Amino acid sequence: MENPPEKYVKKYGRANLIGQSVLYATDNPLTALAEMRPEAGQLITISKWKLATDYDLTVNSIFKNSPRKNRVSNSMTMRAQLEYSNLVSKIDYPKGLLDQIDLLIHFICDYFSKEVNDANHFDYFLSAHYANQIFTVLQDGEIDAIFYPSVRQSLELTNIAMKATVFKNNYTLESVEESKLVRFHNNGWQLEGTGDSKKFEDNNIIWF
Repeated sequence: MENPPEKYVKKYGRANLIGQSVLYATDNPLTALAEMRPEAGQLITISKWKLATDYDLTVNSIFKNSPRKNRVSNSMTMRAQLEYSNLVSKIDYPKGLLDQIDLLIHFICDYFSKEVNDANHFDYFLSAHYANQIFTVLQDGEIDAIFYPSVRQSLELTNIAMKATVFKNNYTLESVEESKLVRFHNNGWQLEGTGDSKKFEDNNIIWF
């Protein structure tokens, strides 16, 4: 996961503006590895967090784009597609309006699913803009997190971008384990445990 202080955010991200701190995370270590693209021999630290309050997280899903491999599905986008279809079936939209809504949603999803040039953070400009609208304008700023498919995983698995304050106020660190990346190529990754479970206190990892 990644959540740098605002003063260090000098570039646009998939879901953040310059100067805007957003927590990026995933529930799948393979997705994290694909996103971070570490090199063989590097140490990998996997932390697990749990909800420590009764806070009811409000989530927006980026769901219109399907995985790029025909026989693979993304459970998050499938559930969101079904929920969306069920919702719009109950509303009598004026002629043509639903088509316009679908086009707009597709447009936004396309930018969240866009391949980017790592050397040009402006490739993230539009997705960062729409993420900010989702976080600050949509439903009067009540949305706490955005689920979106991982571009690095061909849209098959899911990332989450969450408001940093929501995460800080409602989640607590449960475990921290360290592994060494011993294989890294097109066929996948292999993690070798170092036997080191990091100590932590007050949600801070004690590295030394």
